[in-house]
Amino acid sequence: LGADLKEQVAGLLHDVSHTAFSHVVDWVVGDPSVEDYQDNLLLETLKQDELSSLLKKYDFDLYEIADLEIFSLLEQPAPKLCADRIDYVLREVALEGDSVEEIVDDLRYYNGEIVFNSLELAEKFGLLYSLCQKDHWAGDQAKARYHVLSYLLKQAFDRGILSVEDLHRRQDKDILSFLHEVDHEGIKEGLKLLQDGLTVRSASSDEGVLIKKKFRYIDPDVIVEGDVRPLSALSHSYSELLKNDRKRNEQEEYVTIHPLEVVS
Repeated sequence: LGADLKEQVAGLLHDVSHTAFSHVVDWVVGDPSVEDYQDNLLLETLKQDELSSLLKKYDFDLYEIADLEIFSLLEQPAPKLCADRIDYVLREVALEGDSVEEIVDDLRYYNGEIVFNSLELAEKFGLLYSLCQKDHWAGDQAKARYHVLSYLLKQAFDRGILSVEDLHRRQDKDILSFLHEVDHEGIKEGLKLLQDGLTVRSASSDEGVLIKKKFRYIDPDVIVEGDVRPLSALSHSYSELLKNDRKRNEQEEYVTIHPLEVVS
C-alpha cells in the first residue's frame, strides 16, 4: 500500500507492549470498554534497552515510532479502515478457512488512506467484521471467558500469587501452568470452567453479572466515480446493520456462567 519504512517499522512494533492474555489485562487493571492499557505503555516499552538500541542503530526516533497517529495507513480512528483493523479481521477469517485474497486485492491507497475499490467487497468486509464482533470478540462465550479469566487473575493478584509485572514478563501458557498448581478453590474453579467449557444464561441484575466488551465496528470508505464515500452512505442495509450492532452492544444484559454440562 506504499507505506514508507518508518511506518512499516511502526506497524511491526505497534502491539509490542501487549501483556500475556492480551486485552484480558484491560478487565483486570484497565477499562474493558476502551481496551487501551497496552497502547498507553507503548512508548515505555520501546524505551527498553533492546528495542531502543535497535531503533537507534537504524536511525529511527522511538518517539516517532510510538506516535501511531502520524501513520495514516497503520492507524485511523474508528470506524475508518487501517492496516491494524484489516489485519486482525482478515487473520480471523482466514483462520476459519475462508479466502481473503479478493478483499486484499481490492484495497487501494488513496490520499493517504486505505479504501475499497469495490462496493461489493467493501460490504463483504463490513459483514465479516460485524460477524467477528458478534460471534467472536464480543460474543457471549468471549465475554464470559474474559470475565472468568480476569476474575481468577484478580484473585491471584489480591493474594500476591501473581503481579501485573508477571503479565509483562511471562507467556500465557506459563502463567496458566503456574495457576494450575495454586491451591485456591476460586482459581481452580475458574480454570476448570475455561478448560471444560461454559454456558451463559440470562439473569436478573441481582443474580447475574454485567459483562460488556468494547464495541468494534467498521465503516470503510469506497471509491465511487472518482469520489470517496463511506459504505454506510452507499448501502442502506449496511447502515441499518451498524445501527443494530451498536444498539445490541449497548444493551445491559446480566448473565450467570455455568459449567457446560449443566445444560442438556
